[in-house]
Amino acid sequence: MSLYIPSAFVYRTDAMRQIIRLLQSNSFYTQGKFELKHAPIFAAQHEAYGAFIDEQTRYRWRKKGIASVQAVYLLDKENERVFYWIFVSEGVGLVHDFEQLKPTTGKKTRVRFAGYEAVRVTKKNEDGLTWTWQLTTDKLKELEDNITIAIRHKDFETIRQWRYSLKRSMGFSGVRKQAYKLAKNAENEWKRTARGKFPAGDFFIGWLGQFKKAKLAPLYKSSLGKHISALYQTE
Repeated sequence: MSLYIPSAFVYRTDAMRQIIRLLQSNSFYTQGKFELKHAPIFAAQHEAYGAFIDEQTRYRWRKKGIASVQAVYLLDKENERVFYWIFVSEGVGLVHDFEQLKPTTGKKTRVRFAGYEAVRVTKKNEDGLTWTWQLTTDKLKELEDNITIAIRHKDFETIRQWRYSLKRSMGFSGVRKQAYKLAKNAENEWKRTARGKFPAGDFFIGWLGQFKKAKLAPLYKSSLGKHISALYQTE
């Protein structure tokens, strides 16, 4: 059996969308990063967990009580490294012996990345819960403090830069909700401490829209003919 060569997402938004999708059906996760040159080692380890099996085999494993494992890779080409997330369903498996898994729904154990965190929310006009990304509490507090200081000091350039940066935030529903609240609070602070029209113009943040095919890149190129044996056979 030849070594499976997985693909990595090229853009952060695509990786984060995939993470949201996998959170819908998995109870545990772990995340980390590795240098690009070490990709074959990590890929072999994740393959041993069963991260790259086909959906039919994954279904059979779940019926037998074996945990489903799925991996997400995000390429950081500039720094020659890869961010990774491993998602695990209920069940037994090798992954439990080698990884320190965290519950996906714990408030203190949320999936966090680059100032964002994945949370479950009630979707408007729909029953049940869904997953989205939002700014972490620390990141949100940092933004609030920075814009408040800029407004009180009449720092127009910082206000405009803040507004522009906020408009470019990722269009996940949780982020959009926070961004509009930040913008509204900023305008209220301006009215309370200053005069005239708010100096940053009208606010709008785009949304992600319908899914578009993600851009992927092979995680590495390998001439290895064999790799470590998987814990479970697929037949």
